Amino acid sequence: MKAVFNIDCDKQYINYNKSTGIIAVDFNYGHLDISDIDEKGNMIHNFTIYYKVDGSSKQNEIALRKALHQVGKYVNSKQKILVVEKLDTKKSKQKANRDKKKQKSLNKVLHNFSYATYLQAIHYIGLYYLFEVKEINPAYTSIIGKYKYADKMKLNTHIAASYVI
Repeated sequence: MKAVFNIDCDKQYINYNKSTGIIAVDFNYGHLDISDIDEKGNMIHNFTIYYKVDGSSKQNEIALRKALHQVGKYVNSKQKILVVEKLDTKKSKQKANRDKKKQKSLNKVLHNFSYATYLQAIHYIGLYYLFEVKEINPAYTSIIGKYKYADKMKLNTHIAASYVI
């Protein structure tokens, strides 16, 4: 059973201002990597928020929502907007189902990796903390981050990917 709530929010109070910079999130299984970017495109701050993924699916969802609330509080305190990847894990899940023996661990990760829940929750957090959530095409963000910024800026690949986002 699923319950759907329409949140009536006065959009005039939502922050759509990108002139002070943005905050970008790279969503990964077990952790969120956050980059705080100024108006000139320079990284001001970065950090990682870990959440548990070893419980039931409901426990994992609750842990993810708590982590997203931490992100929401941070974005709200900086008076910026949030930028996230618009991932589509459907093709990855289909491939993992075809190659079950080869990719048993990938299959487990993808089926426990609730990206739809994440995207729904992050939009709710945006409304709750009154900031815009912008979705971007995720093509090559990890690759660009790894090869262009990770070594030069001494970042791990996930933080570098959030910087590219």
